[in-house]
Amino acid sequence: KSSDLLRQNKSVMIFPEGVRSATGKMQEFKLGSAYLAKNTNRGIIPVTINGTYDIWPPAKTFPEIFTSKRGSVVIHDKINPADYKTTESLMTKVRSEIEKGLEPELNKK
Repeated sequence: KSSDLLRQNKSVMIFPEGVRSATGKMQEFKLGSAYLAKNTNRGIIPVTINGTYDIWPPAKTFPEIFTSKRGSVVIHDKINPADYKTTESLMTKVRSEIEKGLEPELNKK
């Protein structure tokens, strides 16, 4: 389904870890989004989301909306999948970009 949407010039949002972190630390990235990007020749725009563990802990159904806890979103430059020979090298680049946007003071866990 995602590949169909991408071929129709629509965007999809994929969380490459596949699951919420139980510890607040980034988990291993799955290769599915890199595979999809390479096979549809659609760029990836990495996004770093800071503070989510505190604002929306894994055990909660909904995030804390009225809170003094802070978060931030960093949108990175588009990555062209054609510039990478393998899905692994593409995903390594995506992870590297996301890590650059991490704000330690918002990711204390």
